Amino acid sequence: MSARVLLQELPSGRVLDWAVPLSGAEATRALSGPGGLDGALPEGYGFPVREWGSALWVEDSGTFHGGGIVTTVEHADRQIRVGCTGITGYAAGMPWLAPREDLIDVDPLDIVRKIWTHLQAEPGGNLHLTVDPLTTPVRVGEEEREVEFTTSTGDDVSFETGPFRLNPVDAQDLAKTIDDLAASTPFDYLEHTAWDGEQIVHRLQLGHPAIGTRHAQMRFHTTENLAVLPTLGFDEDAYASEVLMIGAGEGRAAITAHVPDAPTRLRRVAVLADKSLRSKAAATRRAREELTARTADGEVTDLTVWDSPHARIDELGPGDTIHIAGPLLTGAVLDHWVRIVEITRPVEDPATAILAVIPA
Repeated sequence: MSARVLLQELPSGRVLDWAVPLSGAEATRALSGPGGLDGALPEGYGFPVREWGSALWVEDSGTFHGGGIVTTVEHADRQIRVGCTGITGYAAGMPWLAPREDLIDVDPLDIVRKIWTHLQAEPGGNLHLTVDPLTTPVRVGEEEREVEFTTSTGDDVSFETGPFRLNPVDAQDLAKTIDDLAASTPFDYLEHTAWDGEQIVHRLQLGHPAIGTRHAQMRFHTTENLAVLPTLGFDEDAYASEVLMIGAGEGRAAITAHVPDAPTRLRRVAVLADKSLRSKAAATRRAREELTARTADGEVTDLTVWDSPHARIDELGPGDTIHIAGPLLTGAVLDHWVRIVEITRPVEDPATAILAVIPA
């Protein structure tokens, strides 16, 4: 990759500089979140770079490898430090200011499209972003009513249901609204940038329940293509041998699910809450997922990798799953499938990358 960095004026979309001298630049692509770009411009750089008025994009032979809207510009130590957030970061902190909508029995992905249509319809808001037409069988929003029932264990449960509301009070941060829907539906989203003639345009890829490919023919190995031996272990609060999940409702009326495991270590209970869980079955399912993640033999959270025939970095994307293996100096052995949630690559050294990963 012999990439160049482009400076784009916003909201006009005009490219001001086709070869920005951005040093120390690192571009990040993220799953279900904004990517980014940061680096330094030389003192006296001749084009205007403004927060929320410019964008920087890494491009190589027509292919974009990341970038985003400039959100920070700092003049210090004879340099101009610049930070960018991906296109989806535009929705962060933005409220719903279109006419109020009380939505009933609606696909969550239709709500995502409504949000981006609203944001881009306002003057100065057009980012040339299109959202995939994908649909799901999931529906949110109900007629307003009080739900009351008694669980199999004799507990009385009550809570209110109602429409999914888009208004300035209930939707003050539209990025959070999208992320909450992504977690509960579930779905993933991923930013893509491309040329459309002479215009830089963007696509929001949607995936239900997930985006990504399982790469059975690729691997990262400690003796081949891991530039730094990763840390293997638990966060101090991560391990648990039991999970207590608290769902909808309050106090004794709340839906709960308790999932234990036969502990081979000291007993530890993780207490978690998710008010979107409105049935015992849903709370139990979520608790089992959490328990599986919390009883594994440690986890890896980041990898520093080299490009190699066993794993081409250009062929990996956020959401993909890959195997990591090999011995560590401590005597531990890696044998983990991990899912990539973020890829950061130095613009000047694209043969290396830092991957943020979670257990697959």
